Amino acid sequence: MTAEEYAARLSEAAAQAITDTPDGRPWYPGQAVCRALRLPDKAAFRWVRAEHKYRRYEYAPGWRSKHTLYLSRAGVETLIMNKGGLPRARLLEALDAVTPQGR
Repeated sequence: MTAEEYAARLSEAAAQAITDTPDGRPWYPGQAVCRALRLPDKAAFRWVRAEHKYRRYEYAPGWRSKHTLYLSRAGVETLIMNKGGLPRARLLEALDAVTPQGR
């Protein structure tokens, strides 16, 4: 895959970002980011520091609720650097271009 293809995939993940968090910063869905970078999500989440992760619990009918893990921009940058061989500035520029702005 080329850098442009990774940038396009990452911008699709950035379009799903949430901004209705207590700090108002955009948070990106972790699984979508890992899918865009072609990384195994369970292993990749271990690379990201705890302060760059946000877990949101969502009510689901039945006996348990589900949670979604979101990553901050710094967490996404960590995954890009650990993937290796990708132009970090180009990918982060594509990420920022599509990210919905908070407050």
